[in-house]
Amino acid sequence: MGSVNRDTTRRIESVEERSPDPRVNLTQSHFSVGWLRTKSAIGLGLEPNFSWRIIMTVELYYLPGSPYAWRVQLCLEHKGVPYSPKKVDFGGGEAKSDAFLEMNPRSKVPVIRDGSFTLYESAAILEYLEERYPEAKKIYPENLETRAQVRRLICEIDNYWFPPAMLLAQNLYFKSDPAEWNEAEIASGHEALLGELRYVESRVQADSFFGELTAADFALYPFLAHLGRYDMRRPSLGLGDAIGPKTRKLMARIEAQPYFDTTFPPHWK
Repeated sequence: MGSVNRDTTRRIESVEERSPDPRVNLTQSHFSVGWLRTKSAIGLGLEPNFSWRIIMTVELYYLPGSPYAWRVQLCLEHKGVPYSPKKVDFGGGEAKSDAFLEMNPRSKVPVIRDGSFTLYESAAILEYLEERYPEAKKIYPENLETRAQVRRLICEIDNYWFPPAMLLAQNLYFKSDPAEWNEAEIASGHEALLGELRYVESRVQADSFFGELTAADFALYPFLAHLGRYDMRRPSLGLGDAIGPKTRKLMARIEAQPYFDTTFPPHWK
C-alpha cells in the first residue's frame, strides 16, 4: 500500500468508507479500509498524494431521533469519519442488558466504541472525535476564545433546552392519551422554549453561530427539529412558527448537507 508523505503539510480532503481492498484481510467487523485523499500545502506546487490505509470504524450506539445521538451522528458525517450505526433496542431491553451496561452504566445513548475505547456523554464524544481525528473536517474553531464559546453554547443547550423539551416530550410523545397530559408541564415547557428560541436567534449570525458549522450548530439542530414534532401533537403550540429567520437558515444549511438524509430519523419520514 502507498504511504502518505509526512514531510509534506497536508489536510484531509475527504475520508470515505469504502469496501475493503481485496489485498487486505480484515476479520474484525469494526475495521474498514478508508481512502485518504490528501493534498499538498497550497503554494508548494505539488500534486495531490493518494494513499490507502486501514482506519478504525467507530461504532455508534444510538436511537433515531434522540437529540444527543443525532448530534454525534451529524458530527461524524460532517467530519467524514467512518462509522457503523448500531440502533439500540430500548423496547426490547437492550439498553438494560449486561453488554450495554458495560459500555454505559447509565443505560443511555449515544455511546461510541473506537477500537477498545468506549465513551458515552455526547459533549465528551464530540470533543474526543475532534481530537482523535484532527486532520478531518473541524467542528471546533482553531481560535481559543471562539472554541470556548462553542463549548459554552453546548452547555447552554444541554442545561436550558433539554429540561423544557423533556417536559413536552414526556407528555406529547410518551402519553398517547391527551387526557393524561400534564397541562402545567406543557405550559411551562412551551414558555421556556419560546424564550430559548429568542435567545438563539440573537446569537446566530447569518446561518450559523460562527460562520463555519461547528459542534454548537449540530448540538442545537436536533432540538429545533423536534419543535415541529411537538406541534404535530398539539398544533396550538406554534413552536415551529416561532423559529426566527436566522435560526431557520441555520436549520436549512444543515439540512442541505449531502449527508443529512443519512441521519434523518426514518420513523419521521
